[in-house]
Amino acid sequence: MGILIKKHQPTRITIRSFVGLFFISLLGFFLISACSSHINESATNSTLRDIAVECRVVQHAMGETCIPVDPQRIVTVDSFNSGNILALGIKPVGIVGSKEYLDAPYLKDRIQEIETIPSVNGEFSIEKVLSLKPDLIVGLSYNQSIYQQLSHIAPTVLLPWAEISYDWKQNFKNVAEVFDKLEIFDKLMKDYEHRTEDLRQRLANLQDNSSDKEQVLRASYASIHHGNFTLGLDDSFPGTVLKDSGLQPPPSQIAGSLSLPISVEHLPELDIDIIFLDEAGLEKLQRQPIWSKVKAVEQDRVYLIKNSVWWGYNILAAHALLDDLYKYLGFAEQRKNVSAQ
Repeated sequence: MGILIKKHQPTRITIRSFVGLFFISLLGFFLISACSSHINESATNSTLRDIAVECRVVQHAMGETCIPVDPQRIVTVDSFNSGNILALGIKPVGIVGSKEYLDAPYLKDRIQEIETIPSVNGEFSIEKVLSLKPDLIVGLSYNQSIYQQLSHIAPTVLLPWAEISYDWKQNFKNVAEVFDKLEIFDKLMKDYEHRTEDLRQRLANLQDNSSDKEQVLRASYASIHHGNFTLGLDDSFPGTVLKDSGLQPPPSQIAGSLSLPISVEHLPELDIDIIFLDEAGLEKLQRQPIWSKVKAVEQDRVYLIKNSVWWGYNILAAHALLDDLYKYLGFAEQRKNVSAQ
């Protein structure tokens, strides 16, 4: 019997040892889990901090948006800023624009490898924008009706437009600030100012050799819009470039007014020396006998230009417009292409 008892005694000790080891193991498990949870939490917080560092808050017409520091897949959804972004040395994956705008001479060679999204009367396919998987969308405040849809696709920045009275230079600076490219902006604007100053000086020399030294040549961009002859005023994009170059466009009658429609019968009243006419409008005007009585027509100083250039509202269009001025005013010029370099 004693042997039987001896046999069972070790068995009771083994069970107690097992139970003790179980509780020790369980305690170790909780300790390891707690440490692991702390490590994971720290890693998560670190990741969030890294993400926060990798985006930058930008203020724009719709509020504030945190955008990637170095966006790789940019889509522009307005008709003007593609030229500004390309001039800054940035290549978007997609741009929105009308057929006329996308065929602009200053864009054609630059967008051959970029997806183009056609717009008609300002409307375009948002699904096409989504398919490009952008990490940043850039537009103007006139895109605000679709801001929510765009911002669900990617961080979206809509820069002020009417709010800055359609000031193309300020808009260009706003774009440069979004992409932290102010140094390039300054260089490109200095190139522009150098050219306009050169034109001013050449025109001044012409005036010195003319009989009327006080007269400044009056010039205007003109087009046929909704059946009316329309002049670009001095606050418009072509108006500002003409003024900067030493020409005198028609003055704006109302603050913020960019153009002035004029009925055909009043055309001879225009005291304008030079008309830069949208090529699409010439045929309609030539059907009007009264057109031949316009001062600029009588002096054979009507020059055909492209609307996509003269209503381009970006730095590339501004330089293309200056190209036209050098050409039609008879001034030779040698210069390099507009570049961020």
